[in-house]
Amino acid sequence: MLHSPLPSIHRVVTSHNDQGQAVISYNNTLPASILPHRVAEAILWTTDSSPADVNSPDDKGLEQVGFLNGGSILRIVDLPPRTASMHQWDNETDEWAQILCVMAPARTPEFGGQTLETDLSFLS
Repeated sequence: MLHSPLPSIHRVVTSHNDQGQAVISYNNTLPASILPHRVAEAILWTTDSSPADVNSPDDKGLEQVGFLNGGSILRIVDLPPRTASMHQWDNETDEWAQILCVMAPARTPEFGGQTLETDLSFLS
Protein backbone atom coordinates (compact mmCIF):
# COMPACT_ATOMS: atom_id res chain seq x y z
CA MET A 1 0.00 0.00 0.00
CA LEU A 2 1.32 3.46 -0.90
CA HIS A 3 1.64 6.12 1.78
CA SER A 4 1.73 9.89 1.80
CA PRO A 5 5.19 11.50 1.73
CA LEU A 6 4.20 13.64 4.74
CA PRO A 7 5.14 12.43 8.24
CA SER A 8 2.76 9.98 9.91
CA ILE A 9 0.26 11.41 12.36
CA HIS A 10 0.99 10.88 16.06
CA ARG A 11 -2.26 10.10 17.86
CA VAL A 12 -2.96 9.96 21.59
CA VAL A 13 -6.36 8.59 22.71
CA THR A 14 -7.45 8.68 26.34
CA SER A 15 -10.06 6.71 28.27
CA HIS A 16 -10.59 5.60 31.89
CA ASN A 17 -9.29 2.66 33.88
CA ASP A 18 -11.37 0.49 36.25
CA GLN A 19 -10.94 3.10 39.00
CA GLY A 20 -12.32 5.89 36.78
CA GLN A 21 -8.94 7.57 36.35
CA ALA A 22 -7.93 9.05 32.99
CA VAL A 23 -5.38 6.89 31.15
CA ILE A 24 -3.77 6.81 27.73
CA SER A 25 -5.32 3.99 25.71
CA TYR A 26 -3.51 4.50 22.39
CA ASN A 27 -0.28 6.34 21.72
CA ASN A 28 0.81 5.56 18.18
CA THR A 29 1.47 6.84 14.68
CA LEU A 30 -0.88 6.39 11.76
CA PRO A 31 0.47 6.55 8.21
CA ALA A 32 -1.85 8.12 5.65
CA SER A 33 -2.66 5.65 2.86
CA ILE A 34 -3.08 6.80 -0.74
CA LEU A 35 -6.67 6.43 -1.96
CA PRO A 36 -7.78 5.83 -5.56
CA HIS A 37 -8.45 9.55 -6.16
CA ARG A 38 -4.81 10.47 -5.32
CA VAL A 39 -5.33 11.92 -1.84
CA ALA A 40 -4.13 10.14 1.29
CA GLU A 41 -6.04 9.68 4.53
CA ALA A 42 -5.48 8.49 8.06
CA ILE A 43 -8.55 7.81 10.18
CA LEU A 44 -7.98 9.13 13.71
CA TRP A 45 -11.32 8.11 15.25
CA THR A 46 -14.87 7.19 14.28
CA THR A 47 -18.21 6.81 15.99
CA ASP A 48 -21.22 5.06 14.50
CA SER A 49 -23.86 7.06 16.34
CA SER A 50 -24.63 10.44 17.81
CA PRO A 51 -24.28 10.98 20.65
CA ALA A 52 -21.24 8.73 20.60
CA ASP A 53 -20.92 5.59 22.70
CA VAL A 54 -17.60 6.20 24.47
CA ASN A 55 -17.64 3.00 26.51
CA SER A 56 -16.10 0.66 23.95
CA PRO A 57 -12.46 -0.37 24.49
CA ASP A 58 -12.03 -0.89 20.72
CA ASP A 59 -9.64 1.27 18.72
CA LYS A 60 -12.13 3.26 16.65
CA GLY A 61 -9.30 4.51 14.44
CA LEU A 62 -9.12 1.02 12.94
CA GLU A 63 -12.78 0.94 11.86
CA GLN A 64 -13.38 0.55 8.14
CA VAL A 65 -15.62 3.46 7.20
CA GLY A 66 -16.67 5.08 3.97
CA PHE A 67 -16.92 8.78 3.36
CA LEU A 68 -20.00 9.02 5.63
CA ASN A 69 -21.14 6.58 8.31
CA GLY A 70 -24.04 8.08 10.30
CA GLY A 71 -21.71 9.01 13.14
CA SER A 72 -18.54 11.09 13.36
CA ILE A 73 -15.28 10.63 11.49
CA LEU A 74 -12.03 12.41 12.28
CA ARG A 75 -9.53 12.01 9.48
CA ILE A 76 -6.33 13.61 8.33
CA VAL A 77 -6.28 14.16 4.57
CA ASP A 78 -3.05 14.76 2.67
CA LEU A 79 -3.53 16.54 -0.66
CA PRO A 80 -0.94 16.32 -3.42
CA PRO A 81 0.09 19.49 -5.32
CA ARG A 82 -2.69 21.26 -7.34
CA THR A 83 -5.45 19.04 -5.97
CA ALA A 84 -8.81 20.59 -5.08
CA SER A 85 -11.46 19.59 -2.56
CA MET A 86 -15.24 19.57 -2.91
CA HIS A 87 -15.35 22.73 -0.76
CA GLN A 88 -13.39 24.77 -3.31
CA TRP A 89 -10.16 24.54 -1.35
CA ASP A 90 -7.25 24.05 -3.73
CA ASN A 91 -3.65 23.09 -3.01
CA GLU A 92 -1.95 25.53 -5.37
CA THR A 93 1.57 24.74 -4.15
CA ASP A 94 4.19 22.28 -5.33
CA GLU A 95 4.13 20.58 -1.90
CA TRP A 96 1.75 18.13 -0.26
CA ALA A 97 -0.72 19.81 2.14
CA GLN A 98 -2.38 18.30 5.21
CA ILE A 99 -5.84 19.11 6.60
CA LEU A 100 -7.97 17.78 9.46
CA CYS A 101 -11.50 16.83 8.37
CA VAL A 102 -14.26 16.36 10.92
CA MET A 103 -17.45 14.74 9.65
CA ALA A 104 -20.31 15.05 12.12
CA PRO A 105 -23.99 14.09 11.83
CA ALA A 106 -26.23 16.96 10.79
CA ARG A 107 -29.65 17.64 9.41
CA THR A 108 -29.91 17.80 5.62
CA PRO A 109 -28.97 21.33 4.51
CA GLU A 110 -31.41 23.59 2.71
CA PHE A 111 -30.62 26.58 0.56
CA GLY A 112 -33.17 28.86 -1.06
CA GLY A 113 -35.97 26.57 0.03
CA GLN A 114 -34.43 23.52 -1.63
CA THR A 115 -32.89 20.49 0.05
CA LEU A 116 -29.25 19.95 -0.98
CA GLU A 117 -28.49 16.37 -1.96
CA THR A 118 -25.31 14.47 -1.07
CA ASP A 119 -22.86 14.66 -3.98
CA LEU A 120 -19.90 12.29 -3.78
CA SER A 121 -19.11 12.39 -7.51
CA PHE A 122 -15.66 13.82 -6.77
CA LEU A 123 -14.68 10.43 -5.31
CA SER A 124 -14.86 8.68 -8.67
